[in-house]
Amino acid sequence: MEADSPLLSQVAPIWQALEEHVDVFVVKHPAEKFKCLPAMLKRRRDKHCPDAAYAAVALDPSYFVKEASGEWSTAIITMDADEVERVEKYCERFVAPDEIGALRKELTRLRLAPLPKQFESLHEVCADRREEDGKVFLVAANQRRGLWTRNLARAGFPLLGLCADRLLSMHATSAASQRNWSAWGQIYTKYKTRLGLIKAGKIVYIRGNSTIVAGEDNEFEEVCLQVVD
Repeated sequence: MEADSPLLSQVAPIWQALEEHVDVFVVKHPAEKFKCLPAMLKRRRDKHCPDAAYAAVALDPSYFVKEASGEWSTAIITMDADEVERVEKYCERFVAPDEIGALRKELTRLRLAPLPKQFESLHEVCADRREEDGKVFLVAANQRRGLWTRNLARAGFPLLGLCADRLLSMHATSAASQRNWSAWGQIYTKYKTRLGLIKAGKIVYIRGNSTIVAGEDNEFEEVCLQVVD
């Protein structure tokens, strides 16, 4: 996982990589006791890898597929029938019952055709990427995903645009919230129980960004000063 980034779309590929690793391991070690590992891992994946993870992969521009013609398609074209069914099942949660038919039509269009050529901004999202050790990263990923979801709606996929906006902002872990609670816990001690909420928020903001300003830690993102009631 990439730090605290809301990359739910990384979950399914990680499970797939684990399965591939186990398959190679079983081939190298053909002992009888290891033959059950692939089936065991598949059962665990079916249990612990949610439908949301597959839907996020299908709509994440990091996993777009570039065809020989130079056109781009979403990762849904690489999925099998069972995975596509899981994508449809989860995306239906975000739309009204009378919109389910339209949502399925949009998914079918993405499976059968590349991204529309007339929307050049969609292709800019795909092109602005880099690869390291077989992994694909979008440049300024969060901003690019926002651009993608907005343009997806304009390109004639309004329901999928809504689904992508929700899915690609979901956190795969609780790391971000845990760090937030820890930061506030260091401010609200037993000696500072009367500290006001606004003042405490300012202290968290100053402490969180002090190392960045001093140049001691440039890897972490800036802490935003925003208190949500």
